[in-house]
Amino acid sequence: MHVGIIIHGYPPEMPGGAELQAKILASKLAEHNHQVTVFAGSKKNELLQESDHMRVFKIRYADRWLLRLFLSQLIALLPRIRKEARHLDVLLCYQVNPPGIVGLAAKAAFGIPLVTCVRADSEYKYFLRKYFFTPLLIALSNRFLVQTSKIKTDINQVPFYRLIFSRRHLEKIKVISNGIEIQRPKQALPERKGVVFVGRLHRVKGIEFLIKAMENIDARLSIIGKGEDEERLKKLSQGMKVDFLGELPHHKVLEHLSRSRVFVLPSLGEALPNVILEAMSTGLPVVASDVGGIADIIHHGETGFLVKPGKIRKIESFIKRLLQDDELWHKMSRQCLVQVEKYDWRFVVQSYEETFGDVVSRAK
Repeated sequence: MHVGIIIHGYPPEMPGGAELQAKILASKLAEHNHQVTVFAGSKKNELLQESDHMRVFKIRYADRWLLRLFLSQLIALLPRIRKEARHLDVLLCYQVNPPGIVGLAAKAAFGIPLVTCVRADSEYKYFLRKYFFTPLLIALSNRFLVQTSKIKTDINQVPFYRLIFSRRHLEKIKVISNGIEIQRPKQALPERKGVVFVGRLHRVKGIEFLIKAMENIDARLSIIGKGEDEERLKKLSQGMKVDFLGELPHHKVLEHLSRSRVFVLPSLGEALPNVILEAMSTGLPVVASDVGGIADIIHHGETGFLVKPGKIRKIESFIKRLLQDDELWHKMSRQCLVQVEKYDWRFVVQSYEETFGDVVSRAK
């Protein structure tokens, strides 16, 4: 099968979670002897031959505010997709917008079956996506993928969707989780110290709540990532035991997770953050906001703790418990290792293959 994948950008130029997942999925499909062609927005035009079965077209687009909504990538990517269209059996769009809108145009113009993925809860909660882009793609995609059953339930319960969609449309929504390479703990408990955050330094990640929670905790906080909120967060944490480590290679991130005692993700909005799965695969308990599909992977009191967004004292309390209670930490660490097994890439790739096969056979 020849799979086309449309993503907003390609790592390392764009190191977001969706982009990283798409890159790994593409490589895994190629390892399974599928032909894979990736179409990615970029600052320059470039063709990467990642393997005998995988090519990446990095396509320059005009990064202008008024066009960024979807038009700039649509104008840039569609001509390249047209040149490859006769070879493609199915298109996978990683995010509703702009990739999904580009894919929808490709389906209409070239007749390629379309699979679209939701990658954040903003894609079914924020006004323009909720009432325009997402319902359009639910209606017109051959399959609409979400990362957890909770996200599927949330979408099914949106009153606007229940009003405009029949059961047939909502039945196109299928759950396929993120995939990870299963790690194994490398550090014994006495060597695991401190608190760690990994992610983009943006207000939506709620990092300021974590910094404020650490004011009364005698432990170091390591913040891994970069973003527009960095300077404000550094000022907020002056005089505290907070280390800003910037962007790190993936293997270095895993090393930090393996050495840490608590992982915290205090986001205001997420879907299924891959970094939580990676933390769990190193036996690292998690404190995270109860948003998006996080409750499907963090079972409160078993693999970590869930908090309502912005609840600083709750974050502080749960971090302290995991730092001070060795028995609790060991129990949660063991449960993390058990729970995370089902997210191994072996099973995730198989789910994608089955979905693509079903979509292609129905489209004939």
